[in-house]
Amino acid sequence: MQMARTAQSGVRKLLVSDENMIGTVRHNLRKRALYPAIGERMAHFAQAFDGRLKRVVLNIRSHDLFWASSIAYGVARGHRVLSPKGIENIANVKRTWRDVITDLACAVPDTEIRVLPFERYQGNPDQMLAKCLDQAAPINTGDEWLNRAPNLSALRTILAERGDIEGLCALGSQERAQRWIPFDQTQNAQLREAYADDMHWLISGADGLAILTEDTDHSGTGNIPQFGPFERGQRHDKQERHVAGHR
Repeated sequence: MQMARTAQSGVRKLLVSDENMIGTVRHNLRKRALYPAIGERMAHFAQAFDGRLKRVVLNIRSHDLFWASSIAYGVARGHRVLSPKGIENIANVKRTWRDVITDLACAVPDTEIRVLPFERYQGNPDQMLAKCLDQAAPINTGDEWLNRAPNLSALRTILAERGDIEGLCALGSQERAQRWIPFDQTQNAQLREAYADDMHWLISGADGLAILTEDTDHSGTGNIPQFGPFERGQRHDKQERHVAGHR
């Protein structure tokens, strides 16, 4: 009913954005897995939109930095610093963005899924909005960064105020580091390799499930390895099947 009223009022495009739509950081940390309930949650959203869901846009990030940020974010909100075993469990988890996107595609069939790498759109919400809506967006002139994970210094302050000596010891002695990296070199390499596999899958067409979209202005502040041309996925897969059918 609300969707019908919105359409009757003249709204042609409705963008719904919520950081917890596909799941929460708290749930990820509890399950030691990447958005394990995305399928169920998004199926409910799809039902609520009653067939009017045209596109879902998903940000992904390198697993090592995603989990480092998530763990720090959790500590800032009252969670304990994960034990070495907890860190190891996350580093060894087999669920990657490919699994997340596959679950999402099952939950929202016949809906376009666009995947935007965080590394390309970090600090560029105007470019992200333009990709969501397929139209120019107001230029971003602000420098506000919402929900940013605390850096190493801030984490030490938080834990000291709590009197969490064990947590302070778990942070280690990364004196020169700004960002707390909870993983060792081997674990970091595992997580980065998993992200590289995700990116290769997306660039190769993602089995026709999603479209990998790049910031064509290259104005992002981060970097990801260049595996090949972006802007490939659902649309290209359908085109190739169409051409093959007429050969």
